[in-house]
Amino acid sequence: MGSRKLTQSAVSALSCEQKTYIEWDNEIKGFGVCICPGGTKTFIYRYREIRAHKTRDRKKKIGRYGNLTVAGARKIAAQWAASLAAGNGLDQESEHDASETPTMENFCDQYLQEYAIPQKKAKTVKDEQERIRRTILPAFGKKRLHTIKKVEIQSLHSSMHKTPYEANRVLALMRIIFKYAEARLHIDTTTNPCKGIKPYRERRRERFLSQTELARVFQVCSRRIAENSGSIYAMLAFQVLMLTGARRDEVRTLKWEQIDLEHRKISLTDTKTGNRIIPISDVLDQVLRTIPKQLNNPYVFCGLKKGTCLVNLRKPWQVVLSEAGLTNVRIHDLRHSYASLCISSGKDLETTRRLLGHRDSRTTMQYVHVGDQRLHETSNAIGRLFNIPATVT
Repeated sequence: MGSRKLTQSAVSALSCEQKTYIEWDNEIKGFGVCICPGGTKTFIYRYREIRAHKTRDRKKKIGRYGNLTVAGARKIAAQWAASLAAGNGLDQESEHDASETPTMENFCDQYLQEYAIPQKKAKTVKDEQERIRRTILPAFGKKRLHTIKKVEIQSLHSSMHKTPYEANRVLALMRIIFKYAEARLHIDTTTNPCKGIKPYRERRRERFLSQTELARVFQVCSRRIAENSGSIYAMLAFQVLMLTGARRDEVRTLKWEQIDLEHRKISLTDTKTGNRIIPISDVLDQVLRTIPKQLNNPYVFCGLKKGTCLVNLRKPWQVVLSEAGLTNVRIHDLRHSYASLCISSGKDLETTRRLLGHRDSRTTMQYVHVGDQRLHETSNAIGRLFNIPATVT
C-alpha cells in the first residue's frame, strides 16, 4: 500500500500481487485504486461517515480502470469530496460501473443529439445517421461500449473491403463516437477500439470534363429546357453548376433572396467553408433570368412538393449523361472541371480559390497539374502544325 499522485501511466504500471492492495492518491484524500490478484484495478473513495454520533470508515467504488480513465475517476472523487465538505452524504451518489456504460445504440442517440446535430451541417448529420442505421447498429447496437474490441472493428472494416470509401467513413465515424464517449463518459482512451486500424487507400474519384464535353452537357440541358422535357429545374441547376463551380447542395437549396441580379452577385451563406460571393457572368445572368418562379416558393430550383427545393438530381443527371454520350461522370465533377478550366485559362491560384470557396489554397493546388497538362497539350498541338521532325544528336 503506497501513496503518490495517480496518473494514467502510474496506474497502468501497477502490477498485481498475491494479495489485494490499494494505491492511494496524494492529492485527493481518500481517492485510490484497488489492485486485485487477478489484475483487476478498481477506483475507490474512502471517507468517514457520521451517523447517530458514531463515526466509521467507508469505502465506495467509483468504477473499474479500463472503463474509466484516471482523470474521470479523479473528477468523481473530487465531486464526492466536495459533497461531503458541504455536509451532504454519498447515499445518492452512483458508482460508475461497467454495467452503467450505455449500449452503442443508446450512445449513438446521445452522440447525435448532443454533438452531431448542434455542431454539424444537416447533410453530414443525415449521412452519419444513415451509416449508424445501416452499418454500425447491426454490428454493435446491443453491445455496451466498453465490451467492443478492436478485433471486432477490424473485422467490420475488412468485411467492407469492396467499398473502401464507405468502409473508411464508417471507421472515421466510429472513431469520433468513441472519442466523444471518452470525453462524455470518461471511458479509458487506451480502450478506443478504432485506434491503430489502418484505413484503406482511396483513389481520387475525379473526372475532368473537356470544354467539348462540357459544351455537350450544356447543350443537352438547353434542348430539354426548350422542349420542356423532364425536370427543367434540374436542367437549369446543372447549367448553373457548370457556370459557377458551386457545390451541388449550394445550388440545389439556393433561394431567390440570395440572388442580386442588379449587382450581379449570388450570396451563399452557411456553406462548407463559410459565407462567400459568386459573381454573375453574362451567360449566368441569362440563365437565371429564364428560371420560372413559383408563387410562395423561396427556392430557385423548385421541387415536386409545394414550397420545396429539388431533392434528387441523380436520375435527371443520368439522362443528361446518356444523351451527351458520357459515362462515369458525377455531378461534383462539374466543380472539378470548372476549377481546371480556371487554371488552364490562366487564372491565378488566389482568384480560383476565391471562386471555388476553398478555405485553403492547398486544396486549389490539386488542379494546377491539370492546367499544366492542358497547356502542354496545346503547345504540342501547335508544334505539330509546323510538322518539323525531331533533331537526333
